[in-house]
Amino acid sequence: MNHSRILSLALFVAVTGALSTVGAQESVEALLQERGVSLISRESSGGRVLYTLSDQKHGRFTIETVGLVSGATVRSALLLLETVDGWKSLSPGLPAFQADGETVRMRMVPQRFVASGRDLRPFVPSGLSFSALGEQVDYDFRVKSGSYFLRVQGRFQGEAAFLERVLRAVNDPALYARDFDTDYQARRLGELLELVSELEKSAIEKSAAMDKVVRELEARLAAAEAHADKMETRIETNVVSQQEGDAALATALTEGESGLRADLAKSEEGIKAEIARSEAEVKAYQASQAHVQQLTEAAVMAALSKGLFGAPKPVETAAIEKIASLKTANPALTPKELLTALKADGIVATDKQIKAVLAVLFGEY
Repeated sequence: MNHSRILSLALFVAVTGALSTVGAQESVEALLQERGVSLISRESSGGRVLYTLSDQKHGRFTIETVGLVSGATVRSALLLLETVDGWKSLSPGLPAFQADGETVRMRMVPQRFVASGRDLRPFVPSGLSFSALGEQVDYDFRVKSGSYFLRVQGRFQGEAAFLERVLRAVNDPALYARDFDTDYQARRLGELLELVSELEKSAIEKSAAMDKVVRELEARLAAAEAHADKMETRIETNVVSQQEGDAALATALTEGESGLRADLAKSEEGIKAEIARSEAEVKAYQASQAHVQQLTEAAVMAALSKGLFGAPKPVETAAIEKIASLKTANPALTPKELLTALKADGIVATDKQIKAVLAVLFGEY
């Protein structure tokens, strides 16, 4: 055995020995030997350790950990490599792994990424990202298509399903954003809820203004009635004090009292008529606000159920009433069951319209 082989063997034993965690159930050294993986280098910086490894099947790759690498981390990294191994659409380049607790993430900027005759690399400028937790593999990365910067994420279920999801984001980013991008959906729902909030705030302000008018009119009526009571008391006092006085003066006082009472009655009737008119206006306003609320809900339902390029599609009143009645009687009903019930009654509504009604009236998103 020559000196170079002795030195190489010594380096391998020393470094792989450092990879093993004291008391670990699984030997990293044995795992590396079993899978035919060679350790090229180990670098430490700021509490993190960067391992560079290689095997004949996947080539060179790196694993970054906090402290010593574990056997579970190496197994997850190899699982992710095997996940993209043999793809016709992808040449992974130099994969980089990062361990975060029990989750291991693999990032790569592919050397080749082609599907349906299209080069997909320009659409994934930050590369692809996969993660493994035990035997579960997920993907989560960004696709740039036109002016859209979309988040593509989900459970990995094979190369074909994965490429189909990426192509949907590339070919029709607007539709993908509406149907799959949770960030976009949350932002759109927030805009609709903000619109509803503004309409409700305006209705509350107008209702408060009408309440103030009614209170002012009621205060004026109360003041007029108090003044009338005071005048009546004074007149009665004068009448009593003048009972033995001049008959003509008594007559004049009686006529004055009658005229004053007539004036007060007329004034009271006018104030009551004004209050009745104001109350009628308040009732009309409240009815209009209920109508505005119905229109707002219908607009939100239409906006949530509209197509990509079409105008908002109003939901029929019969469909809304039927859905509300069925859902109130049985909260467990699903959109699919509601659609079947509507069809049985001859009511036309789409799946998106049913989901829009459930979102607005029952808060089910």
